[in-house]
Amino acid sequence: MDVRKGCETGMELDVQDMPQEWIEKEYNRLMKHVVVQPECWDWTATLSNGYPRFRFMGRMQVAHRVMYALVNGPIPEGMVVRHTCDNSRCINPEHLVLGTQRDNIADRESRGRNGNVGEKSRWARLTAEEVVSIRERYAAGGITLKELGLMHGVSQNTIHAIVTGFSWKHVGGPLTRRRAA
Repeated sequence: MDVRKGCETGMELDVQDMPQEWIEKEYNRLMKHVVVQPECWDWTATLSNGYPRFRFMGRMQVAHRVMYALVNGPIPEGMVVRHTCDNSRCINPEHLVLGTQRDNIADRESRGRNGNVGEKSRWARLTAEEVVSIRERYAAGGITLKELGLMHGVSQNTIHAIVTGFSWKHVGGPLTRRRAA
């Protein structure tokens, strides 16, 4: 085990000169908060946004990044630690791989976890059915973004994002490139 750098993007953890005994002590301290299952090693302590947090080198760190660094060495700048098991609480080093943020987003989408989009979002004011209707009415012409916004209780900018496909990408209906009116 050798920890050198990076347990959060943009933050270096440089323990290259730390004795092996110290690294093993930190590994054992980390493992005190884990229930080892046949596959995943589930974190049982502090979570933030669903991800394990662990005080390491005087700062709260994302625990799966700490584990990756303890077992595999430095995390290159700009890289993220991804879960192959799709379990955000897991810190099993065999389930952790490096990748880009784009890779991480592709993983999320391929697993059907696109976040709280559309009606699932707590901020949603529209239904998918309303979005399709807005797109159809705007594509047919004779109505402005502002008028549609007033009819549906949302801003002109929100309507523009809907009709151009910038938002509600997962919903059908005609998209338009017409300029905002």
